[in-house]
Amino acid sequence: MSNWPRSTLLLATGSSPVGISAPQGCGKTTLVEQLQQLFSATGSAAASVSVDDFYLTFKYRGNAGSHDLQLGSSSLRALRGLRQPGQTAAVPRSGVTWV
Repeated sequence: MSNWPRSTLLLATGSSPVGISAPQGCGKTTLVEQLQQLFSATGSAAASVSVDDFYLTFKYRGNAGSHDLQLGSSSLRALRGLRQPGQTAAVPRSGVTWV
């Protein structure tokens, strides 16, 4: 697995989004943290976002799974637009209230 980040970077012409989908509690966050460390070790930057970061506020949330798609799209576009070292983009972090 340690060669995967490097080979991905060599083939990439820009940012390369990677999606991870798996059941609750199976280690998605741990895997993402490890991938970020591997990319960092190659001298590259990585960012992570979670679908939980895009839930509508409780006041406006309808059925379970209601997300702010506009915010999600604009956040991903901002991340994909990063081209130079030191550039940053703001991404939301979940303030999900489940009650």
